[in-house]
Formats: sequence, C-alpha cells, structure tokens
Amino acid sequence: EKLQFYFVSDGLFGFDSPDKIIVNNWIGFRFPLYAGFIASIEAETDYNSQPATDAEDLSVFYRLKLGYKF
Repeated sequence: EKLQFYFVSDGLFGFDSPDKIIVNNWIGFRFPLYAGFIASIEAETDYNSQPATDAEDLSVFYRLKLGYKF
C-alpha cells in the first residue's frame, strides 16, 4: 500500500436562475497505518451563491479520519 491523493468535486447550476451555483469539493490524502488500518487528512469546501439568511456562502471543514480497509 502507498499514499493516495484524492479530489472529488460536484456542483449544481440553476438553469431557471443562472446566478444560483452550489459547489462541493473534497481534497485529501489517504495513507496506510498498520494491519489494514488507514488514516486520511481531508479538507472540504462548500460554496452556495445564494445561502440562507444569516448563513455564509463558503464553508470549510478539516477532518482527520481513521478507518479499516477490508
């Protein structure tokens, strides 16, 4: 096993309202630890061009994940 890089992106575009855009991105590194256990360091960004009242248009989350690979 070796270090893996991943990037996932998806988005929505409103055809009836062209200024309505939603974009979600995940970027991170996954690496093996020991005996099937893995760890990931990840950043997620969510962008909404028309957020709800009192909400930010961009949110960023950082995660450290631990798991087991079957």
